[in-house]
Amino acid sequence: ESYNNSATSFYFGLMRSSGWLTISTLSPLNVTYKITVDSFNYTRNGTVTKNNPDPYVYLSSSFRTRSSSFADRFKGIHVTSDQPISVSFFFFLFEYLVLPYHEYPGVSQYEYYAVSTSSYRNTSLSQVLLVGCVNNTVISIIPTVDLFIPIDVQKNGSDDILVTKGNSHTITLHEGQTLLLGKGNGSDISGTHFISNKPLTVITGHECGGTPNMIERFYCNEMQLQVPPTITWGKRFILTHFINLHDRSLYSSYIKTVTSQTNTSITIYCNGATNTTRYSTNDAVGTYQYNITEYCYVEADKPIFVALFRHSYFYYYTTILLIPPMEQYLEKIEFGLYSYYSRYSKLVITASIEGFSPTAILHNGLATVNWTAIYDSKRNIVAYGTEIEISQTSNHSVVHTGRNGKLSVQIQNHGDFFTLDLMNIQQ
Repeated sequence: ESYNNSATSFYFGLMRSSGWLTISTLSPLNVTYKITVDSFNYTRNGTVTKNNPDPYVYLSSSFRTRSSSFADRFKGIHVTSDQPISVSFFFFLFEYLVLPYHEYPGVSQYEYYAVSTSSYRNTSLSQVLLVGCVNNTVISIIPTVDLFIPIDVQKNGSDDILVTKGNSHTITLHEGQTLLLGKGNGSDISGTHFISNKPLTVITGHECGGTPNMIERFYCNEMQLQVPPTITWGKRFILTHFINLHDRSLYSSYIKTVTSQTNTSITIYCNGATNTTRYSTNDAVGTYQYNITEYCYVEADKPIFVALFRHSYFYYYTTILLIPPMEQYLEKIEFGLYSYYSRYSKLVITASIEGFSPTAILHNGLATVNWTAIYDSKRNIVAYGTEIEISQTSNHSVVHTGRNGKLSVQIQNHGDFFTLDLMNIQQ
């Protein structure tokens, strides 16, 4: 959680599975929150403080958006509070931050892109869920695969139209309305483009997807992630490694990049090797595979989105992790960790070179001194990284005290056979 991920209004929705919300605050005083699902006349009230979060708020399976039909149009979940809170969603193998509703001053167009994967299981959907935050939100949908979409999402019994790859279909969603789009048969909807005139919640992922390593072994698992609008994208990213505790192995990771502009050049420097690719279109999806031994650096000449698919337990599981751009790093990040099902947790901190010294970054007031330099393809130092083992239930403050210094914090929670990842980012 960072102060930018803390807010008083969140719009959210469930895809084809239920799960739990964790609601927390940095305030030592009582903060009252409310969860509403208007179409079910559902309201839940609660109170949290810094040391007393609400870690297991179960969301009924009735709230799931199972299809694109009109019966599933009214499943939006609205979380509000009287003071800033942070909200995350988890379901066994994945966890991610629910991003707050935010209207950017002077912005009249918001753009989002889906990020997903494929599967050996033809009946499982590569999917995306749209949740309306404001009435009369007009959305243009440009898919990267052929998709069936309702002609009029406001009309009960509307026929579907087949929107072919690269073509556009326009719909209107109102506050709290939901639309699930997806395709099976091994499809991957990554790069599907959404353009709206107002802020929108876009949750993307797969019902039971896998990486190429998993597909050849006939493995898959559910994964989800809320994607931010392109206005928050950046050009510089740090990738971190992950050691699976079950067998102490370093498995390969898949990196997916999505471009927001035409003719975008992306360079990845990893394990001493450089890979540069130029993408001609604005919805181009790049896929790379690396054994990330320590840290890797991704740089683009135009803003991009970067997601990392990690493996654990002999390639049996993966999770999709949003990588924040360095342009979104913060001077200070505060958060609480409530990982009761993990047996080991650690922080992975990456810090900018501005104002850096080995003692400039304070974790809960103490200097962290064991740092690894991170290089770009020209062997220039672009950042520093470190890891800290932490308690599964604890509060944390990480501060870059150097002049103009910024940082990012990643939480890695390790279970017996899998990991749940939560990235704390500035949006």
